[in-house]
Amino acid sequence: MSEPLALAPIFHERSRLSMMTVLAANPHGVAFTELRDLCKLTDGNLSRHLHKLAEAGLIVMEKKFVNGTPNTTIRVTTEGIEQFSRYLEELEQIVAEANRAMSTGRAHQRPGRSAAEEPVRELRG
Repeated sequence: MSEPLALAPIFHERSRLSMMTVLAANPHGVAFTELRDLCKLTDGNLSRHLHKLAEAGLIVMEKKFVNGTPNTTIRVTTEGIEQFSRYLEELEQIVAEANRAMSTGRAHQRPGRSAAEEPVRELRG
């Protein structure tokens, strides 16, 4: 296995990964309520994650009033798309390496031991 990759922690959290996936697929923006519902988050959790992403310059939040009702649209920035794309590429490399290791039987091998030295594991149901 090559040198380990360091996944960006800003994206690696499940909620933020879900949010960035939705935002990357909708470059013109998504309404706060729609993003909340798609990601199955509470208003408070979504707000907290959005502020983290905004502080990092990965998204922008545009607040307007539509017919007297507040409306917030969230949009991913160019920097956000670039960083998220790099994160996904790194994640794909990790998954590919894990698949290669499993297909060659090295997944359960301890460092410094050959496959023949590894104990046979029973499957338990």
